[in-house]
Amino acid sequence: MGPAKAGTPYSQRPFLFAAGFYALLMMKDCIGRFSVLASVIALAAAVPAAHGQSKTLKAEVWDMRGPATVSVPGTPPRTIEQGTVIPAGAVVKTGVGAVVDISFGKNIGFVRLPQNTVLNISKLDASDSKDTKSFDVQFALPEGTLLGDVRELPEGAKFDVRTTNALVGIRGGKFRIQSEGYVVLLSGTIFNVNIPASGDPSLYKLNAPPAVYFSPTEAVRPAPPPLVQEVQGQLQTRLRSP
Repeated sequence: MGPAKAGTPYSQRPFLFAAGFYALLMMKDCIGRFSVLASVIALAAAVPAAHGQSKTLKAEVWDMRGPATVSVPGTPPRTIEQGTVIPAGAVVKTGVGAVVDISFGKNIGFVRLPQNTVLNISKLDASDSKDTKSFDVQFALPEGTLLGDVRELPEGAKFDVRTTNALVGIRGGKFRIQSEGYVVLLSGTIFNVNIPASGDPSLYKLNAPPAVYFSPTEAVRPAPPPLVQEVQGQLQTRLRSP
């Protein structure tokens, strides 16, 4: 599970990394050492796109508790309620004691924002044709924590989270991502591009079960039982009485 090193800073093309890595992994399962940046730039444009009518993916608050707001450029923040639709370009913020669940429909899944989290909804694109149903979801997580339960992605679909020092490409599963770059995966597959303050970016592939975690200092490790129980509890907690 060794990383693939890159030789150019990440900040110039943040979301090209995920698209390029997905294309690379379609062609070869074993990740060797090679020039990631050159491959990413060459292959990012080659990721197959769905040739259908483009539309906006619906992101709706389906459950919540505590104080939370949503804002879009040029407008003041407004209080989130159950049923609030979150548009692309919005920023969601949760206050002390808050939890917000955002659903993308039963065929995709949901994410959960616990307290003291800031999530930028960068992109919510969908494409539906006779041959394929695909989508492109991109978030930025500058503060706090993001949990999620996402179904396995179809070919060509993307569900990416940019943190302060990483780009996390989710291919499906149950996970927790923190803005500092820590990732816990209970099930599914994640590709994590770690971007250190100095040195080259590195690509790591996470598969579960068994549960694993990634830290910027330890790379990929088996998740200890207390950590697994903690994340399971955060994901399974019921926000409202049935």
